[in-house]
Amino acid sequence: MDRTLPNNFMRVHKSSIIKKNKLTGLKRGDLLLSELRIPVSDSYYDLVKKELL
Repeated sequence: MDRTLPNNFMRVHKSSIIKKNKLTGLKRGDLLLSELRIPVSDSYYDLVKKELL
């Protein structure tokens, strides 16, 4: 079974996957998707920051 995410999705926490084009910001370890805040775990933070900035 292929367990790779499509390019427009990204894991940001062990329990969270986001769709990159819905991202509106990054603030203090949280990703912002409109009014929703999604926590980014410490183990994914550097990868998320590198990928999105």
